[in-house]
Amino acid sequence: MLRQFSEKCTLILLKNGVIQDNQRGIYVYGFELFWSTSLCIVSILSLGALFEHLNLAVIFLLFFILFVWLLVDTMLSHMEHALC
Repeated sequence: MLRQFSEKCTLILLKNGVIQDNQRGIYVYGFELFWSTSLCIVSILSLGALFEHLNLAVIFLLFFILFVWLLVDTMLSHMEHALC
């Protein structure tokens, strides 16, 4: 389902001349990541609201996003040092 929706989003960009055909794969992948992440965030917030713990859901997301951001930043800096 996410793949098909990502393909449709990419097709819109192709038809409007925003991207070229050789970039299609990377855009489909990017849209899949975007929609998957968005769906997870909405699910977490919805469940938090449903069980009357929206504040905990928001705190969880803030810490999780911060953790992932720091992890990716650390990995990228290690990769830069390894490549130099």
